[in-house]
Amino acid sequence: MHQFSIRLKDCDGERIGRQLARIDVESSGGRGFATIDKSGECFAWSNGDFLYPMQINIRSPGDVKGPYDADFETPDDKMGTYAYDDFFARMQGSGINAGRVWMTPWFGGVEWSKDNPGFHGLGQYNLQNAWPLDYLLDHARKKRLLVEFALLHHGPFTMKYDSQWDENPYNVQRGGMLRQHHEILTNPKARDMMKRRFRYLAARYGAYTSLFAWTLWIEVNVVCNNNHKVMEDWHRDMAAFLKDLDMSRHPVSTEFSTSDGSPPVWRLPEIGYVQVAAYDSGYMGITDVFRKRADDNLSYSKPLLIEEYGGFWDGGSMDYIAHSIHDGLWAGWMLPLAGAPMPWWWNFIFEKKLDRFYTVFAKFAEAEDLRTEKWQFHKFDVPGFPDMKCLARVGRKTAYGWIYKHSVSNPQPPKGRNRGWRPELRDVHENYRKNVNSEFSPIKSTDAKIFPAENGMTLSIPGLEKGLYFIEFWNTWSVEEATMTHAESDGRNLIVRVPETSSDIAFKIKRQ
Repeated sequence: MHQFSIRLKDCDGERIGRQLARIDVESSGGRGFATIDKSGECFAWSNGDFLYPMQINIRSPGDVKGPYDADFETPDDKMGTYAYDDFFARMQGSGINAGRVWMTPWFGGVEWSKDNPGFHGLGQYNLQNAWPLDYLLDHARKKRLLVEFALLHHGPFTMKYDSQWDENPYNVQRGGMLRQHHEILTNPKARDMMKRRFRYLAARYGAYTSLFAWTLWIEVNVVCNNNHKVMEDWHRDMAAFLKDLDMSRHPVSTEFSTSDGSPPVWRLPEIGYVQVAAYDSGYMGITDVFRKRADDNLSYSKPLLIEEYGGFWDGGSMDYIAHSIHDGLWAGWMLPLAGAPMPWWWNFIFEKKLDRFYTVFAKFAEAEDLRTEKWQFHKFDVPGFPDMKCLARVGRKTAYGWIYKHSVSNPQPPKGRNRGWRPELRDVHENYRKNVNSEFSPIKSTDAKIFPAENGMTLSIPGLEKGLYFIEFWNTWSVEEATMTHAESDGRNLIVRVPETSSDIAFKIKRQ
């Protein structure tokens, strides 16, 4: 039983109140809200259950950006919010349990210039644009999905790429208080106005169990030219303000376009978790980039997420991006990440049915609780097979691994060849195609014979307690049942004899 009262103050300052009333609340039996686990290293539900977010970017219904040789359908503009009906159905059916949505002038944003339909300028919110987010959160709740909201993004407050500064109601030329776009982080009046917006958002959406987290900014460093002191001051104040207003205490984070973000911001106690992008770069493919991001950002002792990936930031061939999206799921599990890496290309993924990659991975990860061990993370060479590598997560009674062909998962442009960005992407695609069977396509193939069969591989896994272990081998491209065998650890090493395979393969090792 709970008691409550309502107190209001009108525009003349007159206070209106009522006496305490009573409400009886029954337990829902649900998991509660997404939160940071008490270990500080992963996510959990407020009832204590382990939460491993399997995420995808679903910024808005459509996206004008696509792989450079793109040939795929995007949702009809007329569908608007209802495009998410299909997105959520596909997510639920494949095991994707979370997605990030941006609040933008073109979808879900509540404050923008009054000469745009539905908007009324500063401080008066677009209820027509707020409704879609109500719809998304309610729909997500029914399907047991999570939605992360990105509250601000770089475009309205930059003169660089994606700039919308000329249309921004904070711009003095539009009747606002800012003469320069970067003053959004330092101007007291602008901060007060933004606090009003945050208060409204917390009140409207904070009670939803389907809300995963608040991301304060997308690429905030672009707004202020990487001024770390300015970013630290703004985030300290605004994150604390939002957390205080949010009755459900959803996790709070932010985002940067750079690989290391802003260390002063990541160290703030008000920031609950760290998230970084991990697109391929130069001569570093997906596994190398992922490992570097993990190594560079673990010192904060907070949950770490890879929040964008999939080929290069500017795209790549469709086959290359599709293969990268597949590999990212398995590489991510074998690294100290708090959730599955979150790819960008959602329209491409859904139209080409690449969400099937998650179906296999979700089955592999089902019912696993990564809090049960203190993990060691390894990258192994496979003796006698110089192009085969293994990423592994090893505890005392459990281990997981993913064996892959390096030249397939990390194709590189020819060394010493500098032909510009787009030609380099084509070089990477050409090398990728040379290293896979000519009949194989990650978009079309379900029977993945990616390379000539490799037979006779063995791995020595260190650190497992002495005893007998079950080993499961998983085809990462198919929902077929895992094959099982067993092996014994002498307390120092356990020898894994890998079955013949013509694709990457994952394994689980568990004490009998």
